[in-house]
Amino acid sequence: MTIICSTIGRWDNLEKTLEALFDGKRKPDHVIIANQANSSLPNFQYGGDRITEVISSPGLSVGRNAAINYALEELTSQKKDPSRSCFIVLDDDVLVSKKSLEEIESHFNNQNEIVFVSGYLRNQNPKFIRQKKKKKHKLLNSKNFYGHTIESAVSFRASVIAESGVRYDERFGLGPDTVFKSGEGILFASGILSFQSPGLYCPDYQVEELYNGGEYSESTKRIWNYAVGEGAALSATLSSRWLLHRILLRPVVGILFTLIRIQWRNAFNKSIRLMGLIRGAIEYHKIRRKSS
Repeated sequence: MTIICSTIGRWDNLEKTLEALFDGKRKPDHVIIANQANSSLPNFQYGGDRITEVISSPGLSVGRNAAINYALEELTSQKKDPSRSCFIVLDDDVLVSKKSLEEIESHFNNQNEIVFVSGYLRNQNPKFIRQKKKKKHKLLNSKNFYGHTIESAVSFRASVIAESGVRYDERFGLGPDTVFKSGEGILFASGILSFQSPGLYCPDYQVEELYNGGEYSESTKRIWNYAVGEGAALSATLSSRWLLHRILLRPVVGILFTLIRIQWRNAFNKSIRLMGLIRGAIEYHKIRRKSS
């Protein structure tokens, strides 16, 4: 069980992330940290020699790909079976619950067809990040996974990543050279699911995001950037009929419902999100036409 994490120097948050990981009964075998800061990793209280630093260029997706490539090379050099290994992709400001790693491992061990496990965001902060509130396990496929996959914490079977060659699209995700500031997780999961193997939504795999500001600390700006990236990812992965349903029908109904209940701020945020989704879809199609 290998943790994939990218950081740009948020050492205090990362220390809390590591503490949560090593506080459970099932501890990670290895933590690979893609360091994009101008200084080396500090000596963390948790993890010790299980932590490996990989120097990476700036960009969330760039860092994740660097850490994934390192982890795959390590499995090969140690002659380990990648089908018995999983990569848990975490942000550097995420706390996992004590039983999360046990839950993830049990599902991968007991269900050989499962290629990824997504979980439940406890505090739903920031509030515009969507999550399913159903407390039931659910098999996910390429048509129903949207809304379940957590950008900041999701686990993949290592063999599927190795065999498919799927990596994070480096045009997506936070970073100085990215086109879209979000959506990288949706694209990555859709690439994995394109191999016709199911994922699993597991409400027992619970995480909490510590997000405390940064480049997109203004709420409307962050909602906008998140929605633009998500809209681009949806337009790249889903059919036009599904896209129409996700980008137009459900958000419009949500806006009308909040207006009826006179929740003006909530309706405004949902309007910002809807405009961002549409803008992202349009911009992605422009890019795809130019590249073709």
